[in-house]
Amino acid sequence: MTKFLRYPALRKPILGRNGRHLGEVIDKTYFTVRHTQHYFVKLKGFGLSVDVLDELGELGVEWIVFEYKGKTEDKYYRVRLNDFIRFSTEYVDDTWGDVDRQFILATDYMTLVKGSEHKSG
Repeated sequence: MTKFLRYPALRKPILGRNGRHLGEVIDKTYFTVRHTQHYFVKLKGFGLSVDVLDELGELGVEWIVFEYKGKTEDKYYRVRLNDFIRFSTEYVDDTWGDVDRQFILATDYMTLVKGSEHKSG
């Protein structure tokens, strides 16, 4: 009888320019945690930097999952990477002299999923 080899899932941490851990890619999904201070009120959503979006594209990521740690409850938002890029709004922050280009996507374009459902594509 032939034994099947099991390969571990692709797991890769995603780091910001400052070396801070921003999230993790597992297989074809990017998981990232956001807190209330990360929610863009004006644009009603969450952002990803251009650098992170480029890296996700190079890794073949298909899905993004934002785990939102709200004041009263946690929520999971899932969106396809292509839809994030297509429907997001560019935002440039040069407050600290270092230009940070991000794209912000309103949560209206994302699917709210239960915690147990966020792992599947």
